[in-house]
Amino acid sequence: MKVKVIIEEHIAKEMEIEADSIEEAMEQAEDYYYNGEFAVDTLGVPNCVLIMADDGQYQTDWTEI
Repeated sequence: MKVKVIIEEHIAKEMEIEADSIEEAMEQAEDYYYNGEFAVDTLGVPNCVLIMADDGQYQTDWTEI
């Protein structure tokens, strides 16, 4: 039997931006991110979940690992 395993990781880091509006802050954050100025450390992922399913007959719930 083949079982599909899906692992999903969520990483987060809080940073501050000086901006005149939320829209400007979003643009700046995207620019910083794509230019490598906002880097999120992927070591020690704080939230990782998995789900398993077979050929459509059975599927587990999301489980934190």
